[in-house]
Amino acid sequence: MIMCAKVSDKKTPKQKTDINIFNEKIEGKIKHVLESKNAVNVISDILLNEYFSKHIREINNSLIIKQMQMKIGNIWQIAIGNYGDFRDLGVGHHTGLDVKNKNRKIIMEIKNRYNTDNASAKKSNLGKLAKYKKEHTDFECIYAIINDKKPKGKCNIIEHNGVKLIYYSGLCLLNYIFGDDTNAVLNILHKIIGSYLS
Repeated sequence: MIMCAKVSDKKTPKQKTDINIFNEKIEGKIKHVLESKNAVNVISDILLNEYFSKHIREINNSLIIKQMQMKIGNIWQIAIGNYGDFRDLGVGHHTGLDVKNKNRKIIMEIKNRYNTDNASAKKSNLGKLAKYKKEHTDFECIYAIINDKKPKGKCNIIEHNGVKLIYYSGLCLLNYIFGDDTNAVLNILHKIIGSYLS
């Protein structure tokens, strides 16, 4: 494994983003995600229906947590995509990727957890990054995982379809993106999400 600082010659941002403006940019967008209606889940399984009927409260609570985790992935895309020169590519962008920074020459596919993608989805996402890398050799193409097995995270080079991509995760990833603003960004996100959950 390669250490975080050695993976890239691109430095983390030295000039801080105005955190108050950043907060204003993302707060409404994140609240919109948090307040969006969750899909109604029908809980049914031929072998487990009897169990489900006896544990409906626990199952509903686990569904609420799962739905919140899915929203957190969207929240990270909003936060990263609205920080400094990063741009949220949204849904339906021709690259199929999540966030881009033209000035730092970075494009990312962002996942909230290390196990969000199954093997097929991961291969597809790495394929999108590899395609972009072949067309834009000066860009760093990053498979970004917010919550890895260890919070510190890691970063290393992975090869896919004949090109080198970067796997960044955890605090290693957040420090790479936000630099000295990492703690401020985390505090803003904690505050926005905390106000919704309370």
